[in-house]
Amino acid sequence: MKRRGLSKREKLPLLYYKTREEIEAYRKKPVELRLQWLEAQMEFFHNAMSPKAKRIREKFRNPGLKLSIRDVSLSKEILNERKQSKR
Repeated sequence: MKRRGLSKREKLPLLYYKTREEIEAYRKKPVELRLQWLEAQMEFFHNAMSPKAKRIREKFRNPGLKLSIRDVSLSKEILNERKQSKR
């Protein structure tokens, strides 16, 4: 059974706040620790991404495409995937 719309909770963006004190405490940590933390975050987000999001992300990483061409081809790809997912 398909759901018709998003609930109010699903429409809200995920917000993440830190106080100035927390930011300062983070800045005082060793660079190696901060880089390990960043690497762990990137790995988590990559593993959590859908295959569709990974394909789109890879399109942005292709250095041979010009931005205007990339935007057009990406838009067409996204529209095609939306059409296929509705079937």
